[in-house]
Formats: sequence, structure tokens, C-alpha cells
Amino acid sequence: MPKWTEGSAHFKLIAGEGYGKTSPVPVKSELFMIEVKTEDSFQLNTKENLKGEIGICIVEGGIEACGEPIEKGNMLVSKVEDVCNVLVKPQ
Repeated sequence: MPKWTEGSAHFKLIAGEGYGKTSPVPVKSELFMIEVKTEDSFQLNTKENLKGEIGICIVEGGIEACGEPIEKGNMLVSKVEDVCNVLVKPQ
């Protein structure tokens, strides 16, 4: 599976396509599943790197989207073209 680092964030593309990479996991439709881990706050750029609908499941830490805090145990769902800046915050 493709893995890469941007700043303090570590990415793993589990399925589908995104960020110019393709996972070897076979899929039946256009989709992506990406794991993002960081120890420092990180600005996530989805608009230029993903297409379609996006769901962000917060397992640890939290995010801030459009100025609103979203804590672990919640999910943010948006179309990529509508998504605002997403700040990933570690635990």
C-alpha cells in the first residue's frame, strides 16, 4: 500500500486513488480510503488531491472544519468541491 509523509502527517492509501497514488486493493467503483496520522496539527488539503464525496471518520484527536471543532467518535461528510479547510489535530 502506498505510504508517504507530508509535513508531520503520515498517510497510507488503503484503497482506491488519491494524492496521485493508487492502492493495489481492487475496488468496484471510484472510491478512496486513506489513513492519516499526525503528532502535530496539520492542514489537510483534500480539494486538490481527492475527487467525489469524502467522509472523515475521527478515531483519535479531532479536526476543525470551517471553524467548527469535531471530536473523535464523529464523522464529517462532504463533497470534495464543497469541503472547507480541514485542520487535523492530534490527541
